[in-house]
Amino acid sequence: MSIAKLNGLPKSKNYSADTVETVKRLLNSGEVDVDDVSQYFDVTKSLIIQSLTDIPPNAFKNDTLTPAQISRVQDLVGKGVTSTGDVVEYFDAPKEV
Repeated sequence: MSIAKLNGLPKSKNYSADTVETVKRLLNSGEVDVDDVSQYFDVTKSLIIQSLTDIPPNAFKNDTLTPAQISRVQDLVGKGVTSTGDVVEYFDAPKEV
C-alpha cells in the first residue's frame, strides 16, 4: 500500500464525486489501505469502511449482516485494505468474531 498514490487529490472536506470514486478505486484495487486514506484526508477509518461497504455500523449488533456483506468485508480484509481490528472496531463487535 502506498499513501503516495493519493498525492494530488484535493484534501478539502467538500470531496467531489470524482475524488471519492478515485479513492474507492484505489482502495478496492488494494493500491492504498484504510490507514493511508484516513491519514491523508484526516477522516476516521469508520467513515472509510462505511463508504466502501455501504453497511451500517449497527448491522452486526442488529444481526442484519447478509452473506454478501460478510463476503465484502472479508474481501477487504483479505486484500489488506482494512484490518480485522478496524472491522471489529467499526461494528463494535467482540474480538473473537
